[in-house]
Amino acid sequence: MIDRLAPGEEVLFTITALVTAESGSIINTVRVEGDNVDPVEDSNDPVPVGGLDVAILKEVSAQVIRVGEQFEFLITVENISTVTANGLTVTDFISPLVTFRDAINSTGTASFNNATRVVTWQIETLAPGATATLRIIAEATRAGTVSNTARLRTEQRDINEENNTSRTEHIQIDLVIPNVFTPNGDGINDTWEIRGLDELFVSNKLIVVNRYGVEVFRASDYQGDWNGSNLNSGTYYYQLEVTDENGVSTKFTGFVTIIN
Repeated sequence: MIDRLAPGEEVLFTITALVTAESGSIINTVRVEGDNVDPVEDSNDPVPVGGLDVAILKEVSAQVIRVGEQFEFLITVENISTVTANGLTVTDFISPLVTFRDAINSTGTASFNNATRVVTWQIETLAPGATATLRIIAEATRAGTVSNTARLRTEQRDINEENNTSRTEHIQIDLVIPNVFTPNGDGINDTWEIRGLDELFVSNKLIVVNRYGVEVFRASDYQGDWNGSNLNSGTYYYQLEVTDENGVSTKFTGFVTIIN
């Protein structure tokens, strides 16, 4: 009780409380009354005390990945509330098109179940405003579209479950260099088409020579349109240099047989 409060004067009253149950948001309402009538009725809005809100974000290191290459999933968990999170569990199903290699976690424990193909990441506590990360290292083993959803749950009630899942999608493509084509005009296999070349690499250089080492074809940014129609049937040898989006160059060599 305050006996007297002069004009412009403030009085600070502090209450320290202990939360004893997990009940989501708490609304604390304060009411002020006086003996004399206040001509200005100010609104005393309820003050919400925020509940737990944790969020998850999953990212993949590339949108197009060559079969046989390693890549990463990055999972970030953040406590965006003012309440300490306890007993957090993240689960992520790994597609059969992908081979699990390793999991590197900034905190907690992470494991992979070969039978269920599920990565499980457990975090004991996460302070307000804190983040934790998990890197899943994988290898693309088959061509196709890979969709993955990471899911987050906690021991406490989360007041916003819409940010408890995060999904990624990427394409896995195999670079296929045929060793034979038949430019006979039948509309089937008439050109030397290298599958995955445009999708996986930003540039390429191709040189083809005969068995004597004489150059018979050269192209930059090859589009799979060479039919070798000016050459005799036989075996020829190629060198294909490709450059990816990171500027890394790789050379492929081999042979291709032309059957007219």
